[in-house]
Amino acid sequence: MEKEIPKVRVVLGLGNPGLRYRNTRHNLGFRVIDHLAERLGWELARKPKARFGAGKIGGETIVLAKPRGYMNESGVAAEYFRDAVSCHPSSFLIILDDVELPLGSLRLRWGGRDGGHKGLRSVLIALDSREVPRLRLGVGRGPDTEELPDYLLARFQPDEEPAVAVMVAAAVDCVMTVLERGMEAAMNQFNRAEPIEKVKS
Repeated sequence: MEKEIPKVRVVLGLGNPGLRYRNTRHNLGFRVIDHLAERLGWELARKPKARFGAGKIGGETIVLAKPRGYMNESGVAAEYFRDAVSCHPSSFLIILDDVELPLGSLRLRWGGRDGGHKGLRSVLIALDSREVPRLRLGVGRGPDTEELPDYLLARFQPDEEPAVAVMVAAAVDCVMTVLERGMEAAMNQFNRAEPIEKVKS
């Protein structure tokens, strides 16, 4: 039985603004939002708090957004949309990278702790709730010799990009399933123990 919570109305992808951070591991949330907007044919307008667009899916108005502040300030945009759209924290879906998941893996959850992710932490503090749905995209931890911040702010290696492309496409499908059929259906379909590219091969 699906958990009785409000439907997702705001899909917020996390990342850092600017060309310097484009397509880095830490910007997977932005990458998914861009692909969602492209699939739906929605334009992401540049506003003070975020780049965002809106449209109807299944009769509901849905917002796709990328905060314009840096990662650890993501809560500013979350708070703005909470007030502007008048929605419950459970009506958000946060999209972010996760070093604890293998490259290519997806994990959709109703809520929980921030797991050390500063962007998600900022959102949970701003919304004053842990009951915020989130979709994590696995990037792995990388070599033991590389500092974690440097690893996250670097672009994917060429040999990683095929797996990343499949993961991002699957993340877009996952978000669309959430919006059209609900969280439970999306979790049943997309939460896998193996990276997506291995499941599909």
